[in-house]
Amino acid sequence: MNVSAEFVKRQRCPGCGAEELTEIASGRFDASPLRELIENDPWGESPMPYLREAEWRLMACADCGLKFHQNILSPEWNEIRRSRWTTLSAIEEFEAAHRDPNDEFMRARSDVEHALRLEKQTRELRGSDKLRVLDFGCGRGSFLAMCELFGFVAVGVEPWAALREASRSNTVYATLEDLDGASEVGEGFHAITLFETLDQVAAPLDTLDALSKHLVPGGVLVLETLDCSGVKGIETEADYRLIHPLRNINAFDPKTLRGLARRAGFAPIERPVVQVNSDPHRVLKREIKRVVSPLMRQTTQLYFRKFR
Repeated sequence: MNVSAEFVKRQRCPGCGAEELTEIASGRFDASPLRELIENDPWGESPMPYLREAEWRLMACADCGLKFHQNILSPEWNEIRRSRWTTLSAIEEFEAAHRDPNDEFMRARSDVEHALRLEKQTRELRGSDKLRVLDFGCGRGSFLAMCELFGFVAVGVEPWAALREASRSNTVYATLEDLDGASEVGEGFHAITLFETLDQVAAPLDTLDALSKHLVPGGVLVLETLDCSGVKGIETEADYRLIHPLRNINAFDPKTLRGLARRAGFAPIERPVVQVNSDPHRVLKREIKRVVSPLMRQTTQLYFRKFR
């Protein structure tokens, strides 16, 4: 008989530490529609036999408004999720089933745009030094590889062993602590990036505080998370992809993401204008969108600068 997965209950808001929490939605892993959504995902080993007695609870903080899953896998069982349930072959199967043929091109273009923005935003900060970038939660290192092509000193941290082994970069560490004394760090990084990573860490405020110590004063922080505005529970596949109770345990919207960064000592800044496009019509369309974007819905793709 399979043992049950162990969960840890977060009694305080992981974004501000407040204790006043309100339940938004809850349920059992073996109840519909979550059971079917999990079963339809590709897995190396299905987690369902270990989750039959488990419950999920989506909470909201009364102070900062952050939504988050209260019950999260223990560190030991989160490692089981990475090593046995969500294998690299399972990831590749999922990507093959869900990725649009144009996705790789769009991802590469986005990586180039980020690299160019960071180069511009750090010129005065670094002087004649090479731009030093840390990508926290770097996955298979696609952004690191792009930064290396630009001549940056690019370093990654990725706790998932299978992704580290498949990395396109040779400079990837398992934990932030492994950076201590590393030659690539120098006197600190000029920029730190987190692409769809903050959604998945147990203590996002503590994570930003720890990362801030590796960022030089005035350094740039890039945060991109899934936008969970309006999510109230797990009723559809779209809900499931946004607030997967085993993986996407923090549900940010633009306001809560900005608030978290501010509490960690970061101020929002404008992203420099960058166009990586050979189609004049697309360039014009993107410029129009950029001009009117302040009047439109806010985003969870944000740039900040360290102010303390």
